[in-house]
Amino acid sequence: MATGDVVAWLNSDDYYLSGTLEKVAHCFEKNNDAMWVTGDYEIVDEKGKQIQSFVRTYKNILRSFPFHNTLYIANFINQPSTFWKRVLMDEVGYINEGYHLCMDYDFWLRIFQKYPLHTIPSALSAFRIHSTSKGRNLFEKQFKEEIEVAKKNGGSKFALMFHNFHSFLVTGIYNVIKS
Repeated sequence: MATGDVVAWLNSDDYYLSGTLEKVAHCFEKNNDAMWVTGDYEIVDEKGKQIQSFVRTYKNILRSFPFHNTLYIANFINQPSTFWKRVLMDEVGYINEGYHLCMDYDFWLRIFQKYPLHTIPSALSAFRIHSTSKGRNLFEKQFKEEIEVAKKNGGSKFALMFHNFHSFLVTGIYNVIKS
């Protein structure tokens, strides 16, 4: 139902940081060939206090590697900080609502196969983690669904092997954090 030239979606518990829409508009204006852009994000608790800064740092490091297989190994794109031209949906399809945890990752991979990702070097959104959020409670299921999505979207055996290893490590770290 979106009618604008640029589209995004924001989950009900997340929010944009001040100046985000201006930064996104400037990026698209400056880069005429850009079909999609992403930026950094803050991870916050239910009160808006920043948490898990190491996850943010880690995703920033992954985003700095422009290799095609990097996205097949780990989903480093921040969903609430990502914007795309609406015409992309006609080309790559809409969000696959059959996925409950990785519909964004599936969409990113379909776009990534056709267009390079442009990055805005600042935080655009706040991603909220709280006691009932999917990100806090369903991360193990999320990583299993990510493998399915990466495989469906053409991830190589090499990339899928590393994705499994990455998921194993991150799951272990998340379990330590939660305890």
